[in-house]
Amino acid sequence: MRERDGGDYRYRTLGQADDLAPMDGRDVLAFDQALRLVTHPCAAAPVGKLTVSKALEDHLDGLAARSKHATEYRGAAERHIVPVLGGHRVDRLTKTQIEHWLAGLVRAAKV
Repeated sequence: MRERDGGDYRYRTLGQADDLAPMDGRDVLAFDQALRLVTHPCAAAPVGKLTVSKALEDHLDGLAARSKHATEYRGAAERHIVPVLGGHRVDRLTKTQIEHWLAGLVRAAKV
């Protein structure tokens, strides 16, 4: 994980990913287990109940503290992402849904 240390970032390994070894919750972690170990806006909500809208809201709230462009990003997200994907749960979002959403953006841009 990456965390801020004063004005710099430092990296800390929480454990191995469960890609090559079975998770044990201590040395080998699944994504949701690693997420629970860090202090992160999404860690408070169970990953299974996290919607795209809520994830965006959490991300943009954090971004507002460090970027003067956060308002622009929020507007773009509310116009382009939330109407189509906002109600979907993050853990159930598929590659096909994202590809269809992207194709819709391309079609809209051509009009």
